[in-house]
Amino acid sequence: MIQVLGRNTSSNVQVVMWAIGELGLEFERLDVGHSFGGNDTADYLAMNPMGLIPVLKDGGLTMFESGAIVRYLGAQYGDENFYPTDPIKRAKLDVWAEWAKTTFYPALLGPIFFPLVRKDPANLDKAKLDNAVTHMNKLALIFDETV
Repeated sequence: MIQVLGRNTSSNVQVVMWAIGELGLEFERLDVGHSFGGNDTADYLAMNPMGLIPVLKDGGLTMFESGAIVRYLGAQYGDENFYPTDPIKRAKLDVWAEWAKTTFYPALLGPIFFPLVRKDPANLDKAKLDNAVTHMNKLALIFDETV
């Protein structure tokens, strides 16, 4: 059975769990990282030398990095709609997956998500938030118009 090591509040774990859910796979998820700890032990560091989450264990395979995990799951368990075998079709998906991780996600997480969800609303800089939302909307339009 697939095992995912990482707390459910981690966005990196959530993307892996989303893929597992979409693929209808059986799994076990263990709370590791942040307040749960466990990611600084010798055993964990042997699985992921960075000490970050998630880690995926599937049979004899142990791996880290959420994007790599999702691609592995797609290749191992998905069909053509989830992760095509044709390299050209797959490359188009990979481009946008990387773009989301390196461009869209940072535009959303730091300037919008954290101020709205993790910080005291009394300290919210409305003008800064509005600028961040405008920027993120422009990025979303690029995606909508291209894909």
